[in-house]
Amino acid sequence: MTRRIPVAKRPILLIALLCLGVLGWSAWTGGFFDDEVESHVRTSSFYAAPEVDVDREAAERIIGDRKLVVIMLEPGADRDALDERCEGHWNAAANTLMLVLSQRDDEYGTWACSHFPGAYEENFGKSVVVESMIANGVDQFVDRPLEALKVVVVNYDLLVGSGHQPDGSRQIDAPIGRYVVAAATLLAVVVGTAVAYVGARRVGRVAARRAAQREAAGDARSRLSAAAAHLAQQIIDLDRLHDDVSTAARRRKFRQHYRSVVSQYTRLGEQAVRSDLDEREAEQLTAKIEALSRRCRELESMATR
Repeated sequence: MTRRIPVAKRPILLIALLCLGVLGWSAWTGGFFDDEVESHVRTSSFYAAPEVDVDREAAERIIGDRKLVVIMLEPGADRDALDERCEGHWNAAANTLMLVLSQRDDEYGTWACSHFPGAYEENFGKSVVVESMIANGVDQFVDRPLEALKVVVVNYDLLVGSGHQPDGSRQIDAPIGRYVVAAATLLAVVVGTAVAYVGARRVGRVAARRAAQREAAGDARSRLSAAAAHLAQQIIDLDRLHDDVSTAARRRKFRQHYRSVVSQYTRLGEQAVRSDLDEREAEQLTAKIEALSRRCRELESMATR
Protein backbone atom coordinates (compact mmCIF):
# COMPACT_ATOMS: atom_id res chain seq x y z
CA MET A 1 0.00 0.00 0.00
CA THR A 2 1.54 3.33 -1.11
CA ARG A 3 1.63 6.32 1.17
CA ARG A 4 0.13 9.45 -0.32
CA ILE A 5 1.61 12.90 0.29
CA PRO A 6 -0.79 15.09 2.29
CA VAL A 7 -2.35 17.87 0.25
CA ALA A 8 -1.06 20.53 2.65
CA LYS A 9 2.54 19.44 2.09
CA ARG A 10 2.41 19.35 -1.70
CA PRO A 11 3.12 23.11 -2.21
CA ILE A 12 6.17 22.80 0.07
CA LEU A 13 7.42 19.86 -1.98
CA LEU A 14 6.89 21.75 -5.21
CA ILE A 15 8.81 24.74 -3.83
CA ALA A 16 11.68 22.47 -2.79
CA LEU A 17 11.80 20.85 -6.21
CA LEU A 18 11.75 24.27 -7.88
CA CYS A 19 14.63 25.48 -5.72
CA LEU A 20 16.65 22.36 -6.52
CA GLY A 21 15.95 22.92 -10.20
CA VAL A 22 17.18 26.52 -10.02
CA LEU A 23 20.30 25.45 -8.13
CA GLY A 24 21.00 22.79 -10.76
CA TRP A 25 20.47 25.30 -13.56
CA SER A 26 22.82 27.76 -11.87
CA ALA A 27 25.52 25.12 -11.44
CA TRP A 28 25.18 23.94 -15.04
CA THR A 29 25.05 27.33 -16.73
CA GLY A 30 27.41 29.01 -14.27
CA GLY A 31 30.32 26.74 -15.14
CA PHE A 32 30.44 24.39 -12.18
CA PHE A 33 30.97 21.41 -14.51
CA ASP A 34 33.23 23.19 -17.05
CA ASP A 35 36.57 21.76 -18.08
CA GLU A 36 39.66 23.95 -18.50
CA VAL A 37 38.80 25.18 -22.00
CA GLU A 38 35.13 25.87 -21.25
CA SER A 39 36.01 27.67 -18.04
CA HIS A 40 38.48 29.89 -19.91
CA VAL A 41 36.27 30.87 -22.85
CA ARG A 42 33.37 31.65 -20.52
CA THR A 43 35.07 34.99 -19.83
CA SER A 44 37.47 35.21 -22.78
CA SER A 45 37.23 34.97 -26.57
CA PHE A 46 40.56 33.16 -27.04
CA TYR A 47 42.12 30.00 -25.68
CA ALA A 48 45.41 28.39 -26.64
CA ALA A 49 46.75 25.08 -25.40
CA PRO A 50 50.00 25.28 -23.37
CA GLU A 51 51.90 23.83 -26.35
CA VAL A 52 50.95 26.78 -28.59
CA ASP A 53 53.45 29.64 -28.70
CA VAL A 54 51.29 32.75 -28.97
CA ASP A 55 50.76 36.03 -27.14
CA ARG A 56 47.39 35.32 -25.55
CA GLU A 57 46.69 38.87 -24.41
CA ALA A 58 47.39 40.21 -27.91
CA ALA A 59 45.07 37.56 -29.36
CA GLU A 60 42.25 38.65 -27.04
CA ARG A 61 42.76 42.28 -28.08
CA ILE A 62 42.56 41.30 -31.78
CA ILE A 63 39.20 39.56 -31.30
CA GLY A 64 37.85 42.29 -29.06
CA ASP A 65 34.18 42.04 -28.11
CA ARG A 66 33.05 40.27 -31.28
CA LYS A 67 30.73 37.28 -31.03
CA LEU A 68 33.68 35.08 -31.90
CA VAL A 69 35.55 32.44 -29.91
CA VAL A 70 38.82 30.99 -31.22
CA ILE A 71 40.41 27.90 -29.67
CA MET A 72 43.92 26.80 -30.65
CA LEU A 73 44.52 23.20 -29.67
CA GLU A 74 47.92 21.56 -29.43
CA PRO A 75 49.73 21.16 -32.79
CA GLY A 76 48.79 18.04 -34.72
CA ALA A 77 45.35 17.50 -33.17
CA ASP A 78 43.27 15.21 -35.37
CA ARG A 79 39.94 16.09 -36.97
CA ASP A 80 37.94 14.18 -34.39
CA ALA A 81 39.49 16.27 -31.61
CA LEU A 82 38.60 19.47 -33.44
CA ASP A 83 35.04 18.28 -34.02
CA GLU A 84 34.58 17.12 -30.43
CA ARG A 85 35.84 20.42 -29.05
CA CYS A 86 33.65 22.53 -31.34
CA GLU A 87 30.37 20.64 -31.25
CA GLY A 88 28.16 19.97 -28.27
CA HIS A 89 26.34 22.14 -25.76
CA TRP A 90 28.48 25.19 -25.15
CA ASN A 91 26.89 27.19 -22.36
CA ALA A 92 30.24 28.91 -21.93
CA ALA A 93 30.22 30.21 -25.52
CA ALA A 94 26.52 30.62 -26.23
CA ASN A 95 25.56 33.09 -28.99
CA THR A 96 29.01 32.99 -30.60
CA LEU A 97 30.74 31.63 -33.67
CA MET A 98 33.44 29.19 -32.56
CA LEU A 99 36.53 28.32 -34.57
CA VAL A 100 38.89 25.54 -33.43
CA LEU A 101 42.41 25.50 -34.94
CA SER A 102 45.39 23.19 -34.75
CA GLN A 103 48.75 23.84 -36.37
CA ARG A 104 50.11 21.23 -38.75
CA ASP A 105 53.18 21.12 -41.00
CA ASP A 106 52.04 23.60 -43.66
CA GLU A 107 48.39 24.28 -42.81
CA TYR A 108 45.84 24.60 -40.06
CA GLY A 109 43.33 21.94 -39.18
CA THR A 110 40.06 23.87 -38.70
CA TRP A 111 36.55 23.23 -37.50
CA ALA A 112 33.88 25.93 -37.09
CA CYS A 113 30.42 25.78 -35.56
CA SER A 114 27.71 28.32 -34.77
CA HIS A 115 26.27 28.45 -31.28
CA PHE A 116 23.44 30.87 -32.06
CA PRO A 117 19.77 29.96 -31.44
CA GLY A 118 18.33 28.33 -34.56
CA ALA A 119 21.73 28.17 -36.29
CA TYR A 120 21.02 24.73 -37.74
CA GLU A 121 17.28 25.17 -38.15
CA GLU A 122 15.87 28.34 -39.70
CA ASN A 123 19.38 29.78 -40.32
CA PHE A 124 21.01 26.59 -41.59
CA GLY A 125 22.12 28.10 -44.92
CA LYS A 126 23.79 31.12 -43.30
CA SER A 127 25.51 28.89 -40.75
CA VAL A 128 27.00 26.72 -43.51
CA VAL A 129 28.34 29.80 -45.32
CA VAL A 130 29.81 31.27 -42.14
CA GLU A 131 31.46 28.05 -41.03
CA SER A 132 32.97 27.41 -44.45
CA MET A 133 34.39 30.94 -44.88
CA ILE A 134 35.56 31.98 -41.41
CA ALA A 135 38.94 30.23 -41.76
CA ASN A 136 39.70 31.28 -45.36
CA GLY A 137 43.35 32.32 -45.75
CA VAL A 138 44.70 31.21 -42.37
CA ASP A 139 46.98 28.59 -43.94
CA GLN A 140 49.22 31.39 -45.25
CA PHE A 141 50.21 32.18 -41.65
CA VAL A 142 50.59 28.73 -40.18
CA ASP A 143 53.76 29.78 -38.36
CA ARG A 144 52.33 33.15 -37.22
CA PRO A 145 49.21 32.54 -35.09
CA LEU A 146 48.44 36.21 -34.46
CA GLU A 147 48.45 36.99 -38.18
CA ALA A 148 46.18 34.01 -38.78
CA LEU A 149 43.87 35.34 -36.08
CA LYS A 150 43.74 38.74 -37.81
CA VAL A 151 42.63 36.98 -41.02
CA VAL A 152 39.87 35.24 -39.05
CA VAL A 153 38.69 38.58 -37.65
CA VAL A 154 38.65 40.15 -41.13
CA ASN A 155 36.58 37.20 -42.41
CA TYR A 156 34.23 37.60 -39.47
CA ASP A 157 33.69 41.31 -40.14
CA LEU A 158 33.00 40.59 -43.83
CA LEU A 159 30.40 37.99 -42.86
CA VAL A 160 28.76 40.49 -40.51
CA GLY A 161 28.72 43.12 -43.24
CA SER A 162 27.09 40.69 -45.69
CA GLY A 163 24.36 39.79 -43.19
CA HIS A 164 25.40 36.16 -42.73
CA GLN A 165 26.67 36.67 -39.19
CA PRO A 166 24.72 38.45 -36.39
CA ASP A 167 26.14 41.85 -35.51
CA GLY A 168 26.72 43.17 -32.02
CA SER A 169 29.00 42.63 -29.06
CA ARG A 170 29.40 39.46 -27.07
CA GLN A 171 27.80 39.59 -23.65
CA ILE A 172 29.69 37.77 -20.93
CA ASP A 173 27.73 36.87 -17.80
CA ALA A 174 29.77 36.41 -14.66
CA PRO A 175 29.00 33.00 -13.06
CA ILE A 176 28.69 34.55 -9.61
CA GLY A 177 25.53 36.26 -10.77
CA ARG A 178 23.87 32.91 -11.38
CA TYR A 179 24.75 31.72 -7.89
CA VAL A 180 23.28 34.87 -6.43
CA VAL A 181 20.13 34.21 -8.43
CA ALA A 182 19.97 30.71 -7.03
CA ALA A 183 20.29 31.93 -3.45
CA ALA A 184 17.74 34.67 -3.98
CA THR A 185 15.34 32.13 -5.45
CA LEU A 186 15.11 30.29 -2.15
CA LEU A 187 13.62 33.40 -0.59
CA ALA A 188 11.79 34.69 -3.64
CA VAL A 189 9.90 31.46 -4.27
CA VAL A 190 8.50 31.39 -0.75
CA VAL A 191 7.37 35.00 -0.87
CA GLY A 192 6.33 34.69 -4.49
CA THR A 193 3.98 31.79 -3.78
CA ALA A 194 1.73 33.98 -1.68
CA VAL A 195 2.06 36.96 -4.00
CA ALA A 196 1.37 34.81 -7.06
CA TYR A 197 -1.95 33.63 -5.68
CA VAL A 198 -3.19 37.14 -5.04
CA GLY A 199 -1.75 38.43 -8.29
CA ALA A 200 -3.21 35.58 -10.32
CA ARG A 201 -6.72 36.32 -9.09
CA ARG A 202 -6.32 39.99 -9.93
CA VAL A 203 -4.84 39.28 -13.34
CA GLY A 204 -7.58 36.77 -14.01
CA ARG A 205 -10.26 39.36 -13.33
CA VAL A 206 -8.54 41.92 -15.53
CA ALA A 207 -8.04 39.37 -18.32
CA ALA A 208 -11.69 38.30 -18.15
CA ARG A 209 -12.84 41.92 -18.32
CA ARG A 210 -10.57 42.66 -21.28
CA ALA A 211 -11.68 39.49 -23.05
CA ALA A 212 -15.31 40.56 -22.65
CA GLN A 213 -14.45 44.00 -23.98
CA ARG A 214 -12.63 42.51 -26.99
CA GLU A 215 -15.55 40.19 -27.69
CA ALA A 216 -18.05 43.04 -27.47
CA ALA A 217 -15.87 45.22 -29.73
CA GLY A 218 -15.55 42.35 -32.20
CA ASP A 219 -19.33 41.89 -32.31
CA ALA A 220 -19.80 45.63 -32.82
CA ARG A 221 -17.28 45.65 -35.70
CA SER A 222 -19.05 42.67 -37.27
CA ARG A 223 -22.35 44.54 -37.17
CA LEU A 224 -20.61 47.59 -38.62
CA SER A 225 -19.13 45.55 -41.48
CA ALA A 226 -22.51 44.00 -42.27
CA ALA A 227 -24.24 47.39 -42.28
CA ALA A 228 -21.52 48.90 -44.49
CA ALA A 229 -21.77 46.02 -46.97
CA HIS A 230 -25.55 46.37 -47.13
CA LEU A 231 -25.27 50.14 -47.71
CA ALA A 232 -22.70 49.60 -50.48
CA GLN A 233 -25.10 47.27 -52.28
CA GLN A 234 -27.92 49.82 -51.91
CA ILE A 235 -25.72 52.54 -53.46
CA ILE A 236 -24.91 50.25 -56.39
CA ASP A 237 -28.62 49.53 -56.91
CA LEU A 238 -29.48 53.25 -56.77
CA ASP A 239 -26.94 54.02 -59.46
CA ARG A 240 -28.82 51.70 -61.79
CA LEU A 241 -32.16 53.44 -61.05
CA HIS A 242 -30.96 56.90 -62.12
CA ASP A 243 -32.34 56.66 -65.62
CA ASP A 244 -35.70 55.36 -64.36
CA VAL A 245 -36.63 58.66 -62.68
CA SER A 246 -39.66 59.99 -64.56
CA THR A 247 -38.95 63.74 -64.91
CA ALA A 248 -35.85 65.85 -65.37
CA ALA A 249 -36.53 67.85 -62.20
CA ARG A 250 -36.94 64.77 -60.09
CA ARG A 251 -33.86 63.30 -61.76
CA ARG A 252 -31.79 66.34 -60.71
CA LYS A 253 -33.10 66.07 -57.16
CA PHE A 254 -32.38 62.33 -57.16
CA ARG A 255 -28.85 62.93 -58.42
CA GLN A 256 -28.21 65.60 -55.73
CA HIS A 257 -29.34 63.31 -52.90
CA TYR A 258 -27.51 60.34 -54.39
CA ARG A 259 -24.20 62.23 -54.48
CA SER A 260 -24.70 63.33 -50.89
CA VAL A 261 -25.24 59.74 -49.80
CA VAL A 262 -22.15 58.54 -51.69
CA SER A 263 -20.02 61.32 -50.19
CA GLN A 264 -21.12 60.50 -46.65
CA TYR A 265 -20.62 56.78 -47.28
CA THR A 266 -17.05 57.46 -48.43
CA ARG A 267 -16.24 59.37 -45.25
CA LEU A 268 -17.83 56.76 -43.02
CA GLY A 269 -16.11 53.96 -44.92
CA GLU A 270 -12.69 55.46 -44.17
CA GLN A 271 -13.53 55.43 -40.48
CA ALA A 272 -15.08 51.95 -40.53
CA VAL A 273 -11.88 50.24 -41.71
CA ARG A 274 -9.84 51.44 -38.74
CA SER A 275 -8.45 48.50 -36.76
CA ASP A 276 -8.49 50.35 -33.42
CA LEU A 277 -12.24 50.94 -33.22
CA ASP A 278 -13.70 50.26 -29.80
CA GLU A 279 -17.25 49.11 -29.14
CA ARG A 280 -18.68 52.60 -28.66
CA GLU A 281 -17.13 54.00 -31.85
CA ALA A 282 -18.26 50.99 -33.87
CA GLU A 283 -21.84 51.37 -32.64
CA GLN A 284 -21.86 55.09 -33.48
CA LEU A 285 -20.65 54.40 -37.02
CA THR A 286 -23.20 51.61 -37.39
CA ALA A 287 -25.99 54.04 -36.43
CA LYS A 288 -24.80 56.58 -39.02
CA ILE A 289 -24.57 53.92 -41.74
CA GLU A 290 -28.05 52.65 -40.92
CA ALA A 291 -29.34 56.22 -41.20
CA LEU A 292 -27.78 56.44 -44.67
CA SER A 293 -29.37 53.11 -45.52
CA ARG A 294 -32.78 54.56 -44.69
CA ARG A 295 -32.06 57.52 -46.99
CA CYS A 296 -31.20 55.05 -49.76
CA ARG A 297 -34.57 53.39 -49.33
CA GLU A 298 -36.22 56.80 -49.58
CA LEU A 299 -34.30 57.52 -52.81
CA GLU A 300 -35.34 54.15 -54.18
CA SER A 301 -38.97 55.05 -53.51
CA MET A 302 -38.44 58.40 -55.28
CA ALA A 303 -37.01 56.69 -58.35
CA THR A 304 -39.78 54.12 -58.68
CA ARG A 305 -42.79 56.41 -58.26
